[in-house]
Amino acid sequence: MNRGTYNIIPCLEKPGTIGKFTIRIDTNGIDAIEDLYQIDPMIVKSITGKWEGPTAGGYQSLSNPQYVLEVSKKARYVITVDRTDKGELEGLIFIIVRGASKFILQRKLINRQGDKKRLLELRDGDLIHESAYVKTVHLSQAFTLDVATHPYYIIPSMTTKKSGSFKLSVECAEDFFQLSEAQNRGSVKKEGSYENELKDYKYEGSKFYKKNPVELIIQQCKKNGTMFVDPDFPPNDESVNKGTQGGESKQHLLLRR
Repeated sequence: MNRGTYNIIPCLEKPGTIGKFTIRIDTNGIDAIEDLYQIDPMIVKSITGKWEGPTAGGYQSLSNPQYVLEVSKKARYVITVDRTDKGELEGLIFIIVRGASKFILQRKLINRQGDKKRLLELRDGDLIHESAYVKTVHLSQAFTLDVATHPYYIIPSMTTKKSGSFKLSVECAEDFFQLSEAQNRGSVKKEGSYENELKDYKYEGSKFYKKNPVELIIQQCKKNGTMFVDPDFPPNDESVNKGTQGGESKQHLLLRR
C-alpha cells in the first residue's frame, strides 16, 4: 500500500447483526502505521416523501417534492435517495439547486426567498449539482457544499411521472446542516392590467393619469378576484433593474407583491 490515509470498514452480510470484533494489522515496515483510531459515526438526517398526483413530476421537474438544505460550514455532504415503495424499477436522479439569496439591508439579514417556499422556476446558474442518473432503488452521491447566502434545494425525481415513495438522507461528519421540506406557496391569484378600462383615465398617448384610478382598479380587482399589475411598471427584473450595466440583474431576486 502506498503512503496515505485509508478507511477500514468491517461488516457482516446481514444488516442488524450484532457482534464484537478485533482489528489487527501486521506489517514488516518500521513505523509503517502512524495511527489507528475509530472514526465517529456520521450525522444523518432523513425525511420521507412521496411522488403522487401533482408531485409526481417526472425527470428533473420542479413539481416534484422539494427539500431545503441549509449548511453552516463548508464540508462534504452525502445525499442519498432510497425508494421505499415496491413499484417497478425506474431511473432515479436528484438535483441540487440554488435558492434565492439573503441580502443585508439596513444591517438586518432579510431572506428574500421567504419561509423556505417551493421554487417555481430555475434561472441560469441555479443548477449547482446533479447526481448520476441510474436505474436503481438506492442512489447516493457525495458533494462538497460551501456556506452560501442562499439555501440549497434538493429535488429527487424518477424518470416517469409514476407514483412512489422515498427516503431522502443527508450525511455529514459533523452537525453543520438542517434539512426540511419546502413549504407550499398556496394558490396564486390571477393578474390583470385593465388597460381598456383605464384608457379614459390617462392623457392621450401618455402613461400618466389625468385622474385618480385607484377606485376603479379596486373595483375591477374585487370583481374579477385578481391582483393589479401596472403595464408600465410590471414586477419583473426588467423594471426593477432597468439601467444596470448590460441591462441584466447581477443578483437573483424574487419579486413579492
